[in-house]
Order: sequence, then structure tokens, then C-alpha cells
Amino acid sequence: MNERLKLSMINFFKFLSLSLLALVYTNKCSAQATALKQITGLRSTEVYDLLTDSKGFLWIAHDAGISKYDGISFTNFSNPQQASLATTNLLEDKLGRIWFINFTGQIFYIENGHMTLLKAYKSEAERVFPRMGLLDNLLIATSKKGLFICDINTLQCHYENCIGAPNRSTSSLCILKDKVLLYGSGYWFIYQPHVGLKTAVLKGDDGQISNSLTLSRSSYKDTSLMFRNPSNTFYKLWVSSDTVKVCEAKRFDSFINTVSIVNNKYWINSINSSLPNDSKSKLIKGYNISCIAADKEGHYWYGSLQHGLLTDSLRSDTLQSDCMLHLGKDDLIKCMVKKGENLFLGTQSGMLISYNTITNRSTLLTTLPASDGGITYLKLLNNERILIGSPVYTYIFRLKGHCLKSIDLVTSLKQAEQIDGALLMASSNNMIVLPDKDDQLTFDIFKKKFKGLADKKYTMFGNNARFLSFTKRSRAICYSSASQTIWVSTKDGLYRINNSGISPFYLNNLPMYASCLTTYANLVIVGTFNNGIKIIDGNNVKSLTSDDGLLSNDIVNIKVINKNLWVYTSGSIQIFSLETFKLTYKYPFPTTNNVFLTNADELNNNCYFTVLNGLYKITPVQKKGDTIGIYLNSLFINHKDTSTVNNLKLPYFRNDIQLSLGTPYLFDAKDIVIKYRLENNDSTKWLYARPGERNFHFASLMPGDYQFEASAIKPQSGLSSRPFIMNFTIRQPWWQTWWFESLETIGFLFIVVGVLRYYYVNKLNRQKLQFEKELIAEKERQHISREIHDHIGQALSVIKLNLNMNSQIDDTKELVSEVMDDLRQFTHGLYHGKLLKGSLSDTIKKDVERLNISDQLVASLDVSETTDTINPEYQLLIYRIFQEAISNILKHANAKNIFVQMISDKKHFKLTIVDDGIGFSDEGQGKGLGLDSMRRRAKLLKGKLTIVSKPHEGCKIELIISHVQKL
Repeated sequence: MNERLKLSMINFFKFLSLSLLALVYTNKCSAQATALKQITGLRSTEVYDLLTDSKGFLWIAHDAGISKYDGISFTNFSNPQQASLATTNLLEDKLGRIWFINFTGQIFYIENGHMTLLKAYKSEAERVFPRMGLLDNLLIATSKKGLFICDINTLQCHYENCIGAPNRSTSSLCILKDKVLLYGSGYWFIYQPHVGLKTAVLKGDDGQISNSLTLSRSSYKDTSLMFRNPSNTFYKLWVSSDTVKVCEAKRFDSFINTVSIVNNKYWINSINSSLPNDSKSKLIKGYNISCIAADKEGHYWYGSLQHGLLTDSLRSDTLQSDCMLHLGKDDLIKCMVKKGENLFLGTQSGMLISYNTITNRSTLLTTLPASDGGITYLKLLNNERILIGSPVYTYIFRLKGHCLKSIDLVTSLKQAEQIDGALLMASSNNMIVLPDKDDQLTFDIFKKKFKGLADKKYTMFGNNARFLSFTKRSRAICYSSASQTIWVSTKDGLYRINNSGISPFYLNNLPMYASCLTTYANLVIVGTFNNGIKIIDGNNVKSLTSDDGLLSNDIVNIKVINKNLWVYTSGSIQIFSLETFKLTYKYPFPTTNNVFLTNADELNNNCYFTVLNGLYKITPVQKKGDTIGIYLNSLFINHKDTSTVNNLKLPYFRNDIQLSLGTPYLFDAKDIVIKYRLENNDSTKWLYARPGERNFHFASLMPGDYQFEASAIKPQSGLSSRPFIMNFTIRQPWWQTWWFESLETIGFLFIVVGVLRYYYVNKLNRQKLQFEKELIAEKERQHISREIHDHIGQALSVIKLNLNMNSQIDDTKELVSEVMDDLRQFTHGLYHGKLLKGSLSDTIKKDVERLNISDQLVASLDVSETTDTINPEYQLLIYRIFQEAISNILKHANAKNIFVQMISDKKHFKLTIVDDGIGFSDEGQGKGLGLDSMRRRAKLLKGKLTIVSKPHEGCKIELIISHVQKL
């Protein structure tokens, strides 16, 4: 009985111990359970696989396709040949290609931003979609034929059957160091290159391993991992030669989704939880995790079958630094100075607060009147005094006794500087030099030291005093002890005041507008509104701009702290070494978008900084040895995606360029700034995108050669990527190309030459015509006597003939009278330039009638003409040819009959003279002045003169002229 009781007690305590252990384990797991946050923007909430590529991008295979994530946005990919959208089994080969499969078994890869189908794999012939892995340069996929193998270097593919069992298929695989373990339809296989696919033997099986097995794609320390559903069992397998041995089996309480191997650890992902294999990692419960990946920064990313993409490393939007002092929602910290272990804070409500960094206690020292509008400026002075500026009045607060007095002569104090024996103040009204002593000697010293300032009087603390004033609205002031010069920023620019007087400071012959001023050693450091920082060293000026790492060229404030220059730009702080002027990384300032840093200072090797409503402390950190990259996500030209990236040659109308860049710095991606420029022959200044901005659009670019250059920068640390460079050319339009301009020039020259030729040819023709007219006139004058002889001779020949007949005396007298009239008409016409009394036909008709007076000769005339068709310039020459022909007939032919025919239409003129005289031979045609004269006149008329005659057969003379010819 006692033994039984003892045994029962032992069993009870064992049970109790196990229950306590289980409870402790459960509580521990619950305590260690990781809370995850969802990343918005993904197309699907059902993620099947994750992959961090060699560049640092996160690839997501999900129910709606495949996407790439750069910490800012998702880039989605598609292919018109894909038979389904859902994808899984992500891989990256040595060439940077991303491989994956869809749920219909198609194998795709993404290269240079484009998704391509691997057509060699016949997915339509497979029963299930494959599993893939990479073994050196081989892509291996399961198949009903055994294996599908693709050489990633050449993309040459083939199927490989199992040796000795060619009909066996595979459905799951695990990549080991130099071999591949495969399973399919109840059989095990081992594949080795140059050996082939062989069957293997499973040992250590408890008899429950059957179908529904899934091997993890990657091995864990030369051990294959496997799980089986619906038994929810996880296995470890060891492979040696042709043997597969089961080393471990463990059952889970829910369906196992996958096994993820990341950073030499593995997670067993089930519906209820993701359990790591080491105790240092945290349990993940309740997210239905399907996959896990780690980025290059060491942050973990999770794919869920219900919640999409998750992470446990997402930065909070609240400050993570230690909050030392927090004001209410209705008050803001505007300024801060330090003294010893204390920080003095000025607030918008007018409170001056002292904070002790040792005791962490704060004390309200004084409060300005509400009408002053709060404290905007603090300056620590000698003798335990603090100079306080407000939008209205200026005060001096004594720390001993907490006495507050106003300086009425200074309103809206902007900045002050204390020098030996005086206080320099810049305000919205003027710049003031206020001596510490109110005596004539001191005043004369400063008046001589700062020549040109106006002498003013005022009442301060009940005493009459004097001060020097530069009556210009001022915003910043500093004093260079090396040159004993006051530097003051006014609305008109930067001025210098010393013993030489007041002089404006010019840079490149332009005024310099300063937002803030300070000094260090012999240097004057000037913060500008939009041109970065200028460092003045005597006559030399050095620039510190965004090209040197400044987050912005718009400088809000600058401070010198421990040989470093602290630069305030748009709510952030950067630190530059004053020895090298290089950006240094010392403090991890908050970079959340809703945090606006207003001031900072170093104390006890810590940094105290103020945001709008609180004081925080951060400690120095060492700069991480991380890297950052920048890559092209997509390139659209005229809103169309393009596969070619560099050295593009574009027509003139494809001039709308849109680039999307990616910086795979996933955790802090929104803090990465892109520095970029688009160069077109001339040097172009760098531009800075807004934090998180990744898309750049250049519209309506002019023809020319362009280079787009961009770098990713983490502003506070100075971390910068290697530049991304893209070159492209926009060609000139065809009408602006060299060959068209050459043709245009040649054509223009042809036109000019043609016009000139036409002008000079016409001019020559006119000169030739004038010359021919003068030649005709000259020839007419040369032959005038002969013409008169011919004309009168013809009539006299008729008279002689009649006299020989001793008859027709009256007719002969009449004929003599006509000859005399003709002679008068001829000489009159010669004088006035007109030789024909009437028209050509009338004149010839009259001559023919005259020939018929004699009974020894019969002359007939046939006229057929169109009115006004004969050029008046032709008529005289035609008539002379007619006269010459009739004269020759009367003198030499002894003809009885003469036939004259004149035919004229709009195109031609024809004159025919036929006689039945004695004629002459061909040799006689070349003799005689009359025939030669006829030919010359015909040539002048550009006509054709034909003379046909034979002895005893009469003569035929024919003249043909074209009306289009002109003399």
C-alpha cells in the first residue's frame, strides 16, 4: 500500500513538474511571440514565397503574380503567355535572373526587368506544377519524365529519366551541396551531374512515410528537411551515397505550410505559428506564415497566407530616443543654449526653463509677458546673464537673483554676439553695437573700430547711454576676431563693418543673402537661403553644397560645436567636420517624417536635441559598414515600357522619359534621398528628390545627347551609392539632319544658280536681240543704196519695157509718178523707222498689180492669212526678200508668168514665188548678190529659204517662218 502510494506520489509530482514546465514554456513562448506589421501596397494578401536578391530587393510571389519591393513601392511583372497569376518557388541564379513558377506549372524568369517564359519546359504535359532548385549552373525541376534540367549559362534544356526506371516521376526536391535529393510517387532519387538520376533507399522509416511528402528546397547544414500533411509531421533526413536516412521526426498541432531556412536557422511554418529551431529567435503566432526572408540589413520579412507581406522590423513613427522633458500640446520649444551641466530652453509660451542633465530635473526660471509672443532667441552672456529675444522686446535675465530687465532699444532680436567690451545685436530694425561701458573713451574706440556706424542715444535701466547703429533690417550677425570685422546679414545682402567703414560683400559680382552666420578660427561661415554654405577665408570663398552631401541648399541655421559644423536644413541635422568639411556620422538622429528637429547641442558625450514639444537625448554610435545601391525599376518612353536601358537612340518624337529607380535599403528606404541630374552637353547642377521619391519624369526633351545620373544618399551618415548612369540620344527630326540640311543647301544653291542663269541668259538674249536689231539697221543702211536701186530699178525696168513698146505713154507717166511717190515714201519711212506703207499683203498685192501693167508679164497672187499673225518686225525683211526675188526675175529670168502665194496662220508664215523663166543651174545659186541677200534676211528671220531651179525650167522660191521665233 505504501509502495503504491509512494508510486502515485512520484507520478503526481512528475505530472506536476511536466505541467509547470509546459506552463513556463507556454508563457515563455507567449512572452517571446513577435508582433508583426503589415506592409501595404501589395496586390494580394496571400503570399507564397519570398526572396532577397543579391542587390537587396525583396521579391514576393503571391496570389496575384510576382512583385519586387524596394522599401517604398512594389514593382509588378507580367507576361501575356502566363496561364495563371499565382506564383511561388523563387530562385536567383548567378547571372542575377529571378526564376519562379506559376500554379499551372509554367517556368518564368525575369531579366533586365522583363518576364520571359521558359518554353522548353512543357507544363501542359505535367500532372502537377514542378518544384525547382539551383545546383551550381543547373536549374533543376521535377517532372513526370524524371527531371528537367536547364543550363543557366546557355539556356539549353533537356529531360533526364531515372536510370533503370525511366517511367518514374518526381514531385519534390532538396538541393544539397553536390547533389539533389528527390521524391516522387513513393520513390526516392538522388541526382548528381555526370552521374544521372538514380533511385535511393529510405531507412529509419517508421512505416508512416508515404505520399503527401514535401521536401524543403534548401538543405540545412547538409541535412534535408521534410514535412508531411495531414499528419503534420516534420522530418530531418541525412543523405549518404544512395541511402536516405530519417534522423528526426516531430509532430505539430496544425497543418505545416512550409519550412523556411534563413541565416543558418530554420522555421517550421504552420497555420497556427512559426517555430524557430533555436531559443534565441522569437515565436510567431497567429499569422499563418508561409515563408520568411532576411534582407541585407538583417531585418526579417514574412509572407502570410492571410495578411500578405509582414515585418517585425518596421520603424515606428514615434521617437525612439530618450525623452528628457516633454511639454504640453499647447507649447513648443523654440531655442536652447547650454551652460555647464545645464540646458536653458525657451518656449513659445514665454517660459525660460533650466534643465540639469545630471539630476534630470527642470526648473522654470521666468516667464515673459504673453503679449511678447514667446521666446525666440537665447544667448548666454558673461556674468551669469542670458540674453532673451522675443518677437517684441529683448531682455537680459540674471541667473543670480532671477532678475529680468528689458532692452527697449532692440525689438525682435534675431542674433547676438558678445565681443570684448561690447554686445553686437541684429534685429528686425537695425544692427547695434552696445558698449559695456558708457564713457566717451570707450565709445570713441568702438566708433573708430567700426567706422561708418551712426551715433545714437538711449535710456537703459534708467541711465542715459549711447550706441552705434547700422540702420538696416538685419537677420544674422557674427564677429571675426582675426580681422576685427563685424559681418551682418541684411535684407540687401551681406555687409562687412570694420575700421575701413561699411562695405557690401559680393560673390561673383552679386550680393550674398545669408540666413545665418557663425565663425570658426579665421573662417566666416555663411548659411544661405538657396545656395548652400559659403566659407570665407580672407579673399577666398569655398562652397559647401548639396554636391558635398548637404541634404538641402536651403540652410536654416548653423552652429559650431566641438570642431564640427552642425547644419540645420528643413527639420533635420547634419554634422560636417570643420577640418575636412566632410559629412560625419556621429548621432542617429530621428528620421521620421513627423519629427522636426529645432536645435541640438553636445553635453557629456551625449547629444541633446529639441523637437517641437520635447527635449531628447541620444548617444553616439559607430557608423555601420553597410552599403546602398540604386537600380532601375522601369523605364517608360512616351508611356511605353522599353527593354533597352542604355545607349538608346530615339526619334525626335519619343522625347517623354519616365524612370523609376529602386534603392534596396528596405528598412530605411523612406530616408534615402536620390541625387540626380540630366545632362545635355552643358554641366547641370545636382538636384535632390524628396525623401522616398523614386520616380522621375522628363517631358518634351529637345534633340541631343543626354546622360541621366543618379545616386542614393543616406543624408545623416553620408552613405552614398555608386551612381546609376543611363545614356540616350534623341535624334534630330529629318528636316534638321545634316543630310537634309545639305540637300536643302544644295537645292537652294541650285535655285540661286538657276535664277542667276535665267537672269543672265535673258540679259544676254536681250543684248543679243538688241545687237541683232542694230545689225539689221546697220545692214539696211549698208544696202540702202542697193535697196533703193532695187526698188526703183524694178519700176524703171517696167518703164523701159513700155518705152521700148512705144505705147502706153500715159501708163508710163503714171508709173513714173508712182515711182517718185514710192521714193519719197521710202525716204520718209527710212527717216521715221517705217518702210512699209501698209500691211505686208497690201504692199505685195500692189507690187503684183504693178507688174501686170506690162503686157509682156502676167503676175498672179494668192493670199491666205489670219489677221495680225505676222510679227511687224518680220514684215520689212519678208518684203525685201519678195522684192529681191521679183527684181531677179525681171532682170534675169525673161519670164512670162509669175505666181506669188502667201499663206499665214497662227503658227507659220509661207511665201512662195514661182516663175517660168530660163532658170539657172545649181552652180548659179551660189552667185549673185541678190540670192545671198535673200539668204541673209531669211537667216535673220530664223526661217527656211528654199530655192529650186533648173535651166529652162523656171525657178521656185519658198520662205517658211515660225511665228514663235522672235528677232
